[in-house]
Amino acid sequence: VVIVKTGVVIGRGFNGPPNGMQCNPEYCEPVCAQYCVHAEQNALLSALRMGYDPQGARMYHIKAIDGKAQDSLGPSCVECSKLILQTGVREFVLKQEQGLVFYETGEFHELSLECLMKTRLA
Repeated sequence: VVIVKTGVVIGRGFNGPPNGMQCNPEYCEPVCAQYCVHAEQNALLSALRMGYDPQGARMYHIKAIDGKAQDSLGPSCVECSKLILQTGVREFVLKQEQGLVFYETGEFHELSLECLMKTRLA
């Protein structure tokens, strides 16, 4: 994930365990999404640590597996969408099958909520 504001990259992040913790297969395999700090969260923290305000910025997310770009299915993480909204990021860009798809962050959050509800009801 990278965060861009007025043409400048202000934050970067990737999925990984919290600082000081190791990637532990016992946790990473079954509950990685809860164990790791998500790329979106790390990118926001990166921007804030460097003194940047993410308000009005655009966040780009490209999923990578073994260093190769992959398509995402769509908005799906409420934990990240809440933080994205709360910090004032204006737009979220997700690489999907049809190319880069641009979401207003409120729309991104609503679609993430819909995904969560479908998962819970399934």
